[in-house]
Amino acid sequence: MWARQRTPLAKQYLIDFEMVGVGSSGQELGQYLISHASPAMRREHAEAWVRGYHTELCAVLTARGMADEADAYPYEQCWVEYVAGGAGRWVWFIPVLMAMGVPPPAMQYFHDQLAAFLHDHVKDPADSPIPRV
Repeated sequence: MWARQRTPLAKQYLIDFEMVGVGSSGQELGQYLISHASPAMRREHAEAWVRGYHTELCAVLTARGMADEADAYPYEQCWVEYVAGGAGRWVWFIPVLMAMGVPPPAMQYFHDQLAAFLHDHVKDPADSPIPRV
């Protein structure tokens, strides 16, 4: 009788070179999901994706002897950066893309994506994140 072997679960990796720049990891996740995930998909999976990213980041930092750095970056801070950084980056992108002459249908898409994200995460417009370059 053949013994059934378990294969390890595959890891998924995301490498996003679309907009290379300096920013926090949480910001990058927010920025990416605003532009690439439908609001419904983002609403369903964002918490798990951000938590998974945070867990992996802390494990890698710890494995590299940087446990203090991992401990200094709690999940809650990663989530705050996901919201404030992602939204702040897109608040900056919208006028830049308009100035670059991005066609109106694409601008409407990005506007709607950002509006849905802000609606989900920023209950009071006075708390809207500042633009981030």
